[in-house]
Amino acid sequence: QHLVEKNLVSIKRNKFWIEVEIKSNILFHSGSSILQNSIMPVLADVSATLREFSNPIKVEGFTDDVPVDNIIYPSNWELSVSRASSIVKAFQKNGVSPERMSATGYSQYRPVADNTTNTGRIRNRRVVIVVLANHDVEMLYSR
Repeated sequence: QHLVEKNLVSIKRNKFWIEVEIKSNILFHSGSSILQNSIMPVLADVSATLREFSNPIKVEGFTDDVPVDNIIYPSNWELSVSRASSIVKAFQKNGVSPERMSATGYSQYRPVADNTTNTGRIRNRRVVIVVLANHDVEMLYSR
């Protein structure tokens, strides 16, 4: 709840799914997909809630358009999907069934803000956890 109040997490809901958007600066250091220790208790709490249900879960990673070019992440494609995978693995470690989850990376190609400003780039670096209403909705869900 305190993360929502600080605008670090936002929650949207419709009849088909719930989206939990988390700013990546509280999850990861810049250019990394290794989860920060400080976020682990939050992910454990989210996992506890997710374990209570059987709904499909899609975890989506997004980046800004600043190129990342290192041996681990040759591009923002690898970084975005690796960040989504890190969340999926944390949920699995905390008891969420892996059969329910998928990880997708969108790189810089689904911005929610203008990448020409620092504020916009910060908004674009995010992870979205989508909890679908049921398995039938998976066919409808597409960004």
